[in-house]
Amino acid sequence: MHHQASRLVARFSELHFWHCLDLSRRVLQLAAQNGRFVAYQVINHEVSLYCSLSERTVFLNLCPLFALFIEPLVLPSTVSKSFNATFSSKMALVTMAFGALLFSLQYPEFSADGARAAGLLVAIVLPYRLLQRMLLAECREAPATLLCAFDGLLLALPAGVLTTVNERFFLEAWNVWLHNPSIMLMLALSVFAFVGNHLAVLYLLKATSATSTLVFNNLANFIVVFEGIVFFSDPVLQAPLVMAGIIFSLFGGIWYALCSA
Repeated sequence: MHHQASRLVARFSELHFWHCLDLSRRVLQLAAQNGRFVAYQVINHEVSLYCSLSERTVFLNLCPLFALFIEPLVLPSTVSKSFNATFSSKMALVTMAFGALLFSLQYPEFSADGARAAGLLVAIVLPYRLLQRMLLAECREAPATLLCAFDGLLLALPAGVLTTVNERFFLEAWNVWLHNPSIMLMLALSVFAFVGNHLAVLYLLKATSATSTLVFNNLANFIVVFEGIVFFSDPVLQAPLVMAGIIFSLFGGIWYALCSA
């Protein structure tokens, strides 16, 4: 009896050890994913500073093509086996990349700083989305709303530090903003759009591959391209290659979506 009890205690201790080890591994993976999320948001703001809305969207169209080849190589087979790219979907991604090439050949506001920022964003987005996909595929039971709240909490820490360091008079400016209805309306819309986009991406990554998520996200970004043309006079209609690049990119995204359906 005593020997049997000792074996049960030993077995329980072993199970507890492996559970703690698995939990620690998941926490470290989640921390790495959150670190990439923070880096993505910082670089995303730099891209907003140096790139136009069209330039940002078309550069991001390169991500799905890279992800198509990288995703099966780096993700576990249990995660990547559900992703089976057909010839048509591959050609759709090539069409999107070709559109990005056409766009870059004649875009009048193309700059070295903009290309550097956009290239850095592409380099951050790929590992970030792939790690997100792996974690969400392994933890499908985790509520997306809770993960979104956790990401927002961790983002608030570096955002507060960067604001304090770079904006010495932030509190005075914030006090002025609070009394400006137009600014408060834009802040409210920004919060709604930011949270909605992040939640939608989390739900997409739970259901489909990182490559498909990148394509669908870029399709939504074309609304931003048209807003840039209407509200900021983004010079894309004057250059035929630029306009052709946007059309090819949009066509490739719609083609991929139809293939996925």
